[in-house]
Amino acid sequence: MRIAIIGAGPAGSHLAHQLSRKGFDVLLFDAREAWEKPCGGGVTSKALREFDFLRDGGTPKQMISSLSLISAKENKITVAPRHDFAVYSRRN
Repeated sequence: MRIAIIGAGPAGSHLAHQLSRKGFDVLLFDAREAWEKPCGGGVTSKALREFDFLRDGGTPKQMISSLSLISAKENKITVAPRHDFAVYSRRN
């Protein structure tokens, strides 16, 4: 069966991935080409705990366990969130 999905946001992308894993021929459409939106690929620790496929799936991601914030005057502070979170590239 051939399936077309309009909208490559989180829901459309997830649906396309799940259907293609089940053997369907899926074509995913979006009005824009892939771009890197600041913070657009961030996934919270709560979402990672709730949805196994986000944490354990094969989609490339970068797990974040600390953040370094640097001011314009080059003052730096490093913080560690209570739980790791993930960042996914929107281009991959």
